[in-house]
Amino acid sequence: MMTISFQEARQIIELSFVPLACECKEEEQGITIRLFHAQSGEPQLVVTAIAPERYASIRAISQLVLEIRQELSVAKLRKQMSYSL
Repeated sequence: MMTISFQEARQIIELSFVPLACECKEEEQGITIRLFHAQSGEPQLVVTAIAPERYASIRAISQLVLEIRQELSVAKLRKQMSYSL
């Protein structure tokens, strides 16, 4: 299995969430992924402490992106529900 560098993984992850803007930062406890509206800067989701093995291969990145998309969908639904109350 080919290991992917952080820079390669970052590029794949950031492009996976277009039209939202995505920022990946490497930190001591893992990477942090921040999703936000590109124009307004309004935050949509922040995922922290993602371990290196979660982005070490294309398969791992695909699974990570899928999970984050699911979390993003739940966050959007919660936001819509809070507006309707």
